[in-house]
Amino acid sequence: GMMRIGRWDGNQWNALGTGITGSVTRVNCMAVYNGELYIGGEFGFANGQPAPYIVKWNGSNFVNVGSGADAYVSAMYVDTAQNKLYISGALSTIDGVSLCPRGVSFCVRQCAVKGLSEPTITRTSYHSVKR
Repeated sequence: GMMRIGRWDGNQWNALGTGITGSVTRVNCMAVYNGELYIGGEFGFANGQPAPYIVKWNGSNFVNVGSGADAYVSAMYVDTAQNKLYISGALSTIDGVSLCPRGVSFCVRQCAVKGLSEPTITRTSYHSVKR
């Protein structure tokens, strides 16, 4: 069966791999960016592999977004004019990149999910981060 996420093909619901799991499992948001479905929320695994808080589905498999985030992702927005994916949530780092200066409890930082086969994080779009 489906574990927290499924795909409607026009006739029936289908599972995406073995699904999204974790001690707390909640899909909070999804957005299509560069032809792939990005999924954010409160989860630790996708298809049985580590995928902390963010992962993408390329149409046939889950693919990690770098090393993931350090806390949940609550919203996503795609700016098609600038070709950027914006994310927000409780996270303070994504793929090892700190989004807030040390000691700051709220910040807006420029970061975006980029790349094709191996996503990297670059400072080119906005994240709103609350701790």
